[in-house]
Amino acid sequence: MHILFDLTNFVTFQYEAAEEQLWECFSGQVYAQVLAAEQDSLVVRVRQRFSLRRVVAACEGYRRYAGGAGQPADYPVLRLCWALLLRYLLGWSLRTLEHQMRVNLLVRWCTHFALQEETPDHTTLARFETWVREHALDVMFVTVLKQIDADFPDDARELQCGDTFGVWAKVADVSLNTLLRQGCRHLLLALETALPLAYADCVAQMNLAALFGADDERPERLLSSTAKEARTLTTAQAALDCLTVVQQVTPLHTGCDAETAPALANLHHWCGVLEKILTDEFTDKPLSPPKSTRCKASQEQEPVAQQTAATTETAVTTETAAAPATAAAPATAAADDITTPAAALDATTPTATAPSSSLSMPVAPANSPATPPPVLRRCTEAERGAYRIISITDTDATVRKHGDSIILGYNADVLASANFVRGIHANTGATPDGATVAPAIARHVEQFGFAPTRLVYDRAAGTPKHIADVYRASGGKTQLVARQINYSQRHALFGPADFTLGPHGLTCPNGVSTTRAYRAGGADGFNYRFLASDCQGCPLWNKCRNATAKPSSHRTVFISDYTFLYAAELAYLDSEAAKADFAFRSNIERHIAALTLHNGARRAISTGLTSVNFQLHMSATACNLKRWHTLTLLQERQGIKERPPCPTSLYPPP
Repeated sequence: MHILFDLTNFVTFQYEAAEEQLWECFSGQVYAQVLAAEQDSLVVRVRQRFSLRRVVAACEGYRRYAGGAGQPADYPVLRLCWALLLRYLLGWSLRTLEHQMRVNLLVRWCTHFALQEETPDHTTLARFETWVREHALDVMFVTVLKQIDADFPDDARELQCGDTFGVWAKVADVSLNTLLRQGCRHLLLALETALPLAYADCVAQMNLAALFGADDERPERLLSSTAKEARTLTTAQAALDCLTVVQQVTPLHTGCDAETAPALANLHHWCGVLEKILTDEFTDKPLSPPKSTRCKASQEQEPVAQQTAATTETAVTTETAAAPATAAAPATAAADDITTPAAALDATTPTATAPSSSLSMPVAPANSPATPPPVLRRCTEAERGAYRIISITDTDATVRKHGDSIILGYNADVLASANFVRGIHANTGATPDGATVAPAIARHVEQFGFAPTRLVYDRAAGTPKHIADVYRASGGKTQLVARQINYSQRHALFGPADFTLGPHGLTCPNGVSTTRAYRAGGADGFNYRFLASDCQGCPLWNKCRNATAKPSSHRTVFISDYTFLYAAELAYLDSEAAKADFAFRSNIERHIAALTLHNGARRAISTGLTSVNFQLHMSATACNLKRWHTLTLLQERQGIKERPPCPTSLYPPP
């Protein structure tokens, strides 16, 4: 027997269901009128054409926790994916996106919210974007571009072009003195969190006045250049002592319990950051004059040396006798230096790392006040590290030098076809342009399953090694087309390009051949040797050997493993097809302009390589969708494509 309470619940349920149906019907009518008026708009066309099912599948692991584990999600992942895409497509901030989802009918329709439904706030949107950035960085970019390829299948397989551009990091340009003090603050905060019992004892051994400045310290902007240098050296010495004290009490974070390991890992991170700054910027080695023009150089450098000695002496007068430790720079990623002279068809490029032993003073006992601390000085330009940290806020950002342009941040490489951006990736700013080419092709093969027939690049990739790297990364499918760097112009004598490699050995310009070859130890190739007896009486002796060469010495010629690829490249560069390829390369400038001027790729909106990479991928996705929209409308006006019919339902398939 039903009671009155059951009847009340039944009536309430029926009323709420009816109200929900009325709202759905009303929303459908309103959205239908909006779509009829905006059927050619970018948002409508993108929502009707593209599906984000692959993105939703990649985000299945996303869960929103707001105060407790296991709470149900308030918003479906599909709606959040479309909201994230709209943010970058229209260039909105998270707060602007929140407002537009609440008041803009077209945005509500695109994100599948009825008129009566509550839209997410910017905190929810930011939480979802953070999760996607960490777990599905390029899924949106790849998913959208694969669907664009279905509409324009012949756009990318034949020919692509590439280049790099600078991305400004979201950091302030601070002085080296400020950088050191900020690094020490983060190091001490990490020490207090990880080892609270050792924190007070460590701080008691530090000269905090030299490290962070006195309370009445004069602002750095009011100091002369000499006083600034003296303060920087004083801070550097105090920072080195601080690092030494912290490293002596810091245990390994591996093998610790789960609660302690993250804090210790953070402490090791900040130890490495401060260690790298000190090693890249300072050294305790004496400053030696250059070998050439020693007398003149000594006269010019005498005032500088006296000034350096005076500033370093001032810097160490306030220091304690804390025992410094050797600070060695951590190994950085190997990078190709295309500006290094080479005496071969392909110069094996050196690893661009910071000096490994610039602070190599021996450790003094703590109870030995007679042993003075090492006298630090600033590194010269040749001694400074290549991948120098420029900000504590973003330790992944470095200095990008591109001609006369200097950018503090990142070096982004781009691959593009005639109409669409095919690949984009953020590297730290000091990464050479040529080192990004082969990894870009490898990522394209991994993401889309094919490599272009030819890739046109600028002279930065014009070395045989880069040609071979692209050939290997593409599985032999891609030819790198780039004007070659002519190393032979830098040498008056015969170089490897003047010798001929054949099936019977290496032949010199005078027609003498040799089969004596030995694998080169520090390069990819062989050293061919001509004995002194082979060269006796040669009329080209003065053009092949130095004036100081002994008549009994042999002549060694390095021949790269990439000689035949290089020869084929030179032959292709003389063809008419190569001229057409270089004319096609101008398309990359248009793509970079679209990315930086209209899609927010010039300045980073967050910090760290992962965050900047996600931003660039979303910017490239927005750029591709805008280009797709323009080309689609153009083909419809030309009669090449038919206009899409009106959807039979309010929403197309997701």
